[in-house]
Amino acid sequence: MPGKCCVPRCNGNYKTGPKVHVFSFPQADEARQAWIRAIPRENLVVSVNSKVCERHFKAEDIVRETSYIDQATGRTVTAPLSRLRLRAEAVPTVFPDCPSYLSIESFRREDSESKRMRLEAASLEKVLAEYILSAKKEKEADKLCDLKDVANFVRGKKLTFWHVIECSDHVILANILMMTLLGLSTLLS
Repeated sequence: MPGKCCVPRCNGNYKTGPKVHVFSFPQADEARQAWIRAIPRENLVVSVNSKVCERHFKAEDIVRETSYIDQATGRTVTAPLSRLRLRAEAVPTVFPDCPSYLSIESFRREDSESKRMRLEAASLEKVLAEYILSAKKEKEADKLCDLKDVANFVRGKKLTFWHVIECSDHVILANILMMTLLGLSTLLS
């Protein structure tokens, strides 16, 4: 038979209440004292049979499934747990049947690894968006629709060996090589 919740006004696992998962008080003295301070009950005496139900923990404090990364395929494999677990730092802070001032609104700091991953992903997303935008602009700038665009492009680059000769109905792009006599004589010998 599952234990009953020791939080005041909670009917977890009682005949008239809902069937819920319950958790034993932690063995570590510091964590046990944190739980005792958090539960709104005067002179709370904790025994081996004292339990606190899942209704008094935030959803993110309860571990319902486990996962690991398969090294062969790189896939993340998850499996539901038959017995729920609590995170190591979890403290009961939700007391729905008690006055609202007894429920403590606690904020959990994001751990450094997940923060680093989140910031890295945001930074990568920003860089990719900037790259895509600059690539589009560059593509538009390099777009050559007709021979006049090609002629203007060659003129704009000031290429030394390419010359543009424009007539009324056509454009000639000429690659003119000028060899000095010294260079020509070296080639011929």
